Amino acid sequence: MGLAPYGEPRYVDLIYKELLDLRKTVVPAEPEVLQYLTGLTMTKGPSTALRRPPRQPESKLTQKEMDLARSVQVVCEEIMLRMARTAYT
Repeated sequence: MGLAPYGEPRYVDLIYKELLDLRKTVVPAEPEVLQYLTGLTMTKGPSTALRRPPRQPESKLTQKEMDLARSVQVVCEEIMLRMARTAYT
């Protein structure tokens, strides 16, 4: 998450809407979109605002990559805090 400090959490709501459902447990909002357990890519299915062609190795980083990194960091922190609260109670 080395890019996270350089980005803004612009995609947090979109991640929750399109990828995760954080009610009582963390589950994919649409399990058919996530493919990382069965395939070589993280997502499949219809194109979403979060998906884009993979960045070419050694190509210039854009603000979008930084914002995505920050957004994923925020979501991961929230998931970990929820897990800690659940374990504590």
